[in-house]
Amino acid sequence: MSTVALRAAWERELRARLAYLLRSLAAGDDAPPALRFKAEGIAEAGLALGLVDAAELAALLDAIYRECCGAPIAALFAYAAADCIDVARTRVTLPFAMRRAPVYPGPAAETG
Repeated sequence: MSTVALRAAWERELRARLAYLLRSLAAGDDAPPALRFKAEGIAEAGLALGLVDAAELAALLDAIYRECCGAPIAALFAYAAADCIDVARTRVTLPFAMRRAPVYPGPAAETG
């Protein structure tokens, strides 16, 4: 497989996984942490294999967040996409926020 084809396959996989995660959260659904970790791992693999550099990855992450959430990472989380990428350690931390789960007092709370 050529580098161009590998890069395209990598990007499709990252987009698919991250889009599923972000759209699930936007719909108010629960999203297991494993979905986030897998998407981060795919992003990290792209860096480690040299398929993408940090600037390209930041731009791609912003594009995916814009497509799925209507705004880039900076508008949603108050820090830039580049801040999600630790090049020295080849680490990517994807920001997302879930809605708070409703909490109702149980019987023990009523008896004091």
